[in-house]
Amino acid sequence: MAVIEYRSVGAIGNKLEELGDVEGAARMRNLGASLAPRIEAARRKEEHMRADLKQLLEAGGLSTLLNDERYVPPKYGEDFGEEPVVFSIGQTSIIGVASVRVKNLFDPPDDLEGLRIVCDMYPPQLTSRNEYRYAIRLYDGLPSRRLFDWFGHIPERWAEFQHYHHRQLHADHRGMVKMLQLLSKGPTTLLHLKRGEYSIAQSLCNYLLSHYPHVFATK
Repeated sequence: MAVIEYRSVGAIGNKLEELGDVEGAARMRNLGASLAPRIEAARRKEEHMRADLKQLLEAGGLSTLLNDERYVPPKYGEDFGEEPVVFSIGQTSIIGVASVRVKNLFDPPDDLEGLRIVCDMYPPQLTSRNEYRYAIRLYDGLPSRRLFDWFGHIPERWAEFQHYHHRQLHADHRGMVKMLQLLSKGPTTLLHLKRGEYSIAQSLCNYLLSHYPHVFATK
């Protein structure tokens, strides 16, 4: 109870006081305060141990994500596949492969970009001066909100984010066929909103180049 009192910032003592037990509230607060040094010392020790372990993993070239930091897919609400949707060059209307690349939405456009598509969970905040920087916003191919929130654009979570994002793409047969038919028509630029190299646009581009090299290429 004393540990809960400390970690809940006095919630038990406050409740006892509300119920009229002033003496009991005071005892509970004293117990919580007496444990504070031990709880904080244990927390600092755990933080140091975790930091040392992550440093060892990084030095060994391994993922620095610890078990309690990894993504845990829910039992329901997210679909994952094992193989990509089958899509051949014969399903497109072009000859050869289509160019696909990634850019920041707010970088200056050039003549080689083709169709400019925003790939982000949030709509871009545009002004009248730059409202024509993209043609459409992509909805197919986005990760689940839960996976996106877990990722948080933290670099060390990038590899695992891509793993689960790509498995979600495997499972979205209808959305993927629709998206592949659109992107394979010609040059496409997938745009992110100042996300740097860790973006949905980059994850999607990596997926296309990895699983459909007969349809897409970077030029």
